[in-house]
Amino acid sequence: MILDVSVAQTTGITVEPNKIHMGMKNFTSNKIAILGLSYKSNVPDIKNSMGIKLLSLLQRDSVYKYDIFAHDPLVDKDILKNNYDIEIYDLNKINNLGALILMQGDSFYMDYGIDKLINKIEKNGYFYDISGLFFEQKNKVIAAGINYWSF
Repeated sequence: MILDVSVAQTTGITVEPNKIHMGMKNFTSNKIAILGLSYKSNVPDIKNSMGIKLLSLLQRDSVYKYDIFAHDPLVDKDILKNNYDIEIYDLNKINNLGALILMQGDSFYMDYGIDKLINKIEKNGYFYDISGLFFEQKNKVIAAGINYWSF
């Protein structure tokens, strides 16, 4: 599976949610977690959030009907619920995923650990490390029988 990601020279990585969404058709489970909804790592601000745009696309998918679980340790849960109808879930209760999409490389997720994240994904599932936070540990993901993708 190839995801198209473009690099914006002045702002870093820009993810195109439509192209990520188009690649999400062959999951072992329709359960997807999107982690890191802020517009950049380690901040609570959600302006121009690619994670929210991707989540919105997946919610509107009438063919695959994904069960989507969002998590972010910093964003205001009430703003997400009231303005975007997005519920933040307890990360410890998110399991049996067809895909885990790590949008931002928040230090929270590094502290949480790659092993705990891997255990949330079913065999042959997908770990989309958009942020590249766990790139150096990708072999651990692959050894667990999970497909790994990063920028």
